[in-house]
Amino acid sequence: MAAFADQLALCLLASLRIGPTLAFAPPFTLMRVPATVRAGLALALAAWIVSVAPPQTHFSPAAFVSAAFAELGVGIGLAFCLQWAFAALQTAGQAIDIQAGFGLAGLVDPTLRTQTPLTSALFAYGAGAVFFASSGPHDLLAVWARSFEIVPIGGFDGRADLAGLAEFLAAAFVLALGAGGLVLLALFVIDLAIAFMSRTLPQMNVLMLGFEVKTMAVLLVLPLALGVGARQSVAVEPKRRLQCERRRPCEDAVEQTDQDRTEEPTPFKLKRSREKGMVARGTDLGFFSTLCALAAFLIVAGAPAVDGLVQMTRSTLASRLDAASDPSAMTAAIAADWGAVTGPVMLLCATVAAVVIFFEIVQLRGLVFSTHPLKPDFSRLNPAKGLKRVFSMRMLKELAKSLLKFAAYGAAAAFALQATLRLHRHGLASADATLRLHRHGLASADAIAQAFQAAGYRLLFLFILVALAVALLDQVLARREFLKQMRMSRSELKREARDREGEPRIKQRRKQLHAQFSKQTRELEGLAGADMLIVNPTHYAVGLAYEPARMDAPVVKARGRNRFALLLRRRAVLLSIPIVEDRTLAQALYRGAETGAPVPASTYHAVAAHYLRRRRHSFVADPHA
Repeated sequence: MAAFADQLALCLLASLRIGPTLAFAPPFTLMRVPATVRAGLALALAAWIVSVAPPQTHFSPAAFVSAAFAELGVGIGLAFCLQWAFAALQTAGQAIDIQAGFGLAGLVDPTLRTQTPLTSALFAYGAGAVFFASSGPHDLLAVWARSFEIVPIGGFDGRADLAGLAEFLAAAFVLALGAGGLVLLALFVIDLAIAFMSRTLPQMNVLMLGFEVKTMAVLLVLPLALGVGARQSVAVEPKRRLQCERRRPCEDAVEQTDQDRTEEPTPFKLKRSREKGMVARGTDLGFFSTLCALAAFLIVAGAPAVDGLVQMTRSTLASRLDAASDPSAMTAAIAADWGAVTGPVMLLCATVAAVVIFFEIVQLRGLVFSTHPLKPDFSRLNPAKGLKRVFSMRMLKELAKSLLKFAAYGAAAAFALQATLRLHRHGLASADATLRLHRHGLASADAIAQAFQAAGYRLLFLFILVALAVALLDQVLARREFLKQMRMSRSELKREARDREGEPRIKQRRKQLHAQFSKQTRELEGLAGADMLIVNPTHYAVGLAYEPARMDAPVVKARGRNRFALLLRRRAVLLSIPIVEDRTLAQALYRGAETGAPVPASTYHAVAAHYLRRRRHSFVADPHA
């Protein structure tokens, strides 16, 4: 009895996952199926899935309620995905309706009691027909069964693959664009043609003919678009299922790749990445170098530059007002003042540029020049990858780092301001500061300027310290993140080793071929001292040499078979070496002696017979005779 209750509870929980798709998701909403039939179908499918699923533990009342909500959430998610795919097709239909002018009319959906445009309804019902005509029901059953394998009943913990969901949502709209793109392209071409006719043929009333032309074009192209879309969906789906089957059951392929990349990058991969312009580069070193350049400029040339600007302003206001009546004098005065103003500014810009470039070269450990980033990468236009970059751990780290920098610079500014107010609390903040300003005039103004100058230097010094700390931390994090991205899996290490050194079997074969070629080259060169060439007539060739004063028996100077035997024959013809056809002896010599070794004893009689015949008759063989 308890087992039956557990099975019944599992059936109810499984039906909560299956039911939302049958109740709210198309194409089931396109059919007028009673709710009782849908509920019965959900229970039947749930009973089938529970019967083939592995047994699970008993659920307490609290666990049953929690599992019910979890299963209902998973079911709503599956129904939402199916609804999203059909909504993408309806969006494509609405786009066609707007371009073709069909939006003025519509169909009333009796189920939802809403008005649906013509093409949207056609796309929806067409997709439903394709769903039931192809392997759609089988795929849906496979999705349900697969979901129970990945997430068992009551095993949903609230986590979801947002990147995979974003990729699915983007793929659905890409499919919809492919279904309606042909019609939209045809309408665009028609609009261009109508615009051309309106300019070249005034007698054509495009306002009256445009709707008719578009209607005929849509009616002609729409069946073709639906057929192409259906054929692509049916053809692509098995490949997609095959790719999904190759993936790991419970984990995403991206997660699998990231988990497999556990090995540190090799120097070769880092070198190749550097050639492509991919290096570890922090973003906060530039601000630190800018502050350092500003401080260096103020220390070295700040006071002279400010004094020069002050003197230029005073001289302009005091002595050059009379030059306003003389254009040439005014031009000379403006040129002199312009040089006095732009000189310090140009020096500051040059200093900042030089310091920033120096620090960037130090950061990148040398100059890096690559044209690889200039190559177009259309995968960056993929909205799924864009969402992955936005909702990623890297962006969270960047947000945390930005908040940390904001807090650090804010604390430095607050500290500098408090120190300035503390030093001048009895000066600028006192009531008699204004009296001293009026009493001493410029001296008090200079004191105020010096106070603000000291505060500015203090703030700049604190900012440099904070920027240095942030830049060092950013360098550590950037290099760590870069090395993490450059990590390699064991398969990548093996592949790199094969690419650099060659596959072991290929490498061994290459060594064997090299040794064989070297040996054959030596044998071709050694054939020059042979007395005769014993052949069979095309498959085997053995060159013999005999010097009675130094040798006890003839020696094999060269040996070969097949193609190399033909090469030995050609070489013998060029060297005028006699060629003797003896099949048995040629095979015995080839198999019984290596190059440089004496002939076997079993062949002494046959070899001696050929040497005696050659000596007795001064035999010279002609290979073409």
